[in-house]
Amino acid sequence: MTSITATPVQIGSEVRATGPHPAARPSSEDPWYSPRFYIDAGGLIPRDFEPLCVAWSSANHTYLSPDQGFLMTYGLIPRTVTTELGQEIRWDDPSTPRYDVVISLPVSIYDFPAISPAYVKIHRDYLQDYSALRGLSLVQVYYVEAWQDPPSDMENFYQLHGGDRVYLPGRMLRIYRQEGPTSFLAQVWGSRELITPSISPITEGRWDYGELTWPGIDKPVTEDLASSPGLPHAYVTDAVLGRYEGRPEFKIHPESL
Repeated sequence: MTSITATPVQIGSEVRATGPHPAARPSSEDPWYSPRFYIDAGGLIPRDFEPLCVAWSSANHTYLSPDQGFLMTYGLIPRTVTTELGQEIRWDDPSTPRYDVVISLPVSIYDFPAISPAYVKIHRDYLQDYSALRGLSLVQVYYVEAWQDPPSDMENFYQLHGGDRVYLPGRMLRIYRQEGPTSFLAQVWGSRELITPSISPITEGRWDYGELTWPGIDKPVTEDLASSPGLPHAYVTDAVLGRYEGRPEFKIHPESL
């Protein structure tokens, strides 16, 4: 991780894809199309970076989505919610249950000069858990540009570096002079460390149900014993069932045996 974010090299700032349509017509030498997503690693590693969010653009529309492998890892299920920005997709973990683990506004539309927002938000504890499960670090990559009237030292910087690339730890900077002497374009490509593999707050102990001492059963009730067909029925009060009534993710059948 330190070697990536501290190395003076330009790392890609956006998700690239081999689509949304095949970039070239298959040939007899290479007849197969292989869709994939990646972020340019700038030669730091043999392969490109694996994105946690995927994206593609078509006809001034950009689609942004959490990676399907991440969603599947936690069994997240989507639902839609109308907000002032549009139709959000909210991904819930029904096994807990836990809501809004991931929130995404999937489509950004570019209509010059305006562009609508799109985003993916993921709870940090799930990101930490995923990093631990995969044994991989999470790195944020970014790109920023701005036109600005030059401060007093900008002219000196430009005279020294011109339009050349200036490499700093974890960042690459370029300065361009706009036509005329009064404004400069500053561009920055960068990366920063987010999460490294350590604790597993979601998965650790998730299937360790422990043991339960139950009246009428002469040995501790473990997960295996509770799943055995010969175990007698257990009964709970209406006060317990009432906590789950009216919630769409649960079905309560109080008369069933």
